[in-house]
Amino acid sequence: PANAAKVLWGAYFESAEPDLRTRYALWELYRRYPCIFAEAAGPVLDVAFSHDDRWLVAVILGKKLLIWDTASWEVVESEADFAGGCLAFAPNESVIYAGGDDGILRRRRIQTQGKIVDLQSFPDVRISDAPIRCLTVSDAADRLVFGCGIASKDDVTKRWTKRGCAVHTYQVLPDATLQRERTFPCDTPVMSIDLNEYADVIAVGTQWTEANPQGKVVLLEATTLTPIAWHDSGPTVYGLQSSTADSTLLI
Repeated sequence: PANAAKVLWGAYFESAEPDLRTRYALWELYRRYPCIFAEAAGPVLDVAFSHDDRWLVAVILGKKLLIWDTASWEVVESEADFAGGCLAFAPNESVIYAGGDDGILRRRRIQTQGKIVDLQSFPDVRISDAPIRCLTVSDAADRLVFGCGIASKDDVTKRWTKRGCAVHTYQVLPDATLQRERTFPCDTPVMSIDLNEYADVIAVGTQWTEANPQGKVVLLEATTLTPIAWHDSGPTVYGLQSSTADSTLLI
């Protein structure tokens, strides 16, 4: 697809000036310059392209979902009070998956009729007792993989505690219901996750904390969640993506 070599970068500026807002740009990787700029009413938490490159979706801090048409770069639909924090598109259909700090999975299907764009809502599903930090959907749209967890330090005891740090897999059934498969516990919150093109390896990136002073990259066998390999990365792994061209992992 024409936009496959483009990636979105976000920036947030704190200022006393009321007119300074979150700005982000779409960059062409090979030419190294921005081809569009846009603004939003708050920090951009996550973005995702549909797999046909027709839509760009962003979730904004302050509970708002925005959808752009990539042909015109106009906002064609939005939803307020959308409590998502991480996004993924189902590859074979225009379904947006969003996970939130409340552990709830939200799904929206983009529907079009002429120039009219609308969002169809699926029932919200609580799939975790901890914040959902990252998620991905298999190319066949039959498996959901997501990472969770929260780590905090007590101000009095100075001890670190963790809750719900794990990788979970769910099967997506033909009627769009979800069926739990497996769970892989982690030492710290899972901050990034990706499936390779064959959906047989899950790449996981974890958070650095004082109690566990090494962010990690872990490779799991997708069916059994058995560790295949791991690497101490040092800092928190906020993003990773497997390359379909040469089996490399971008971190």
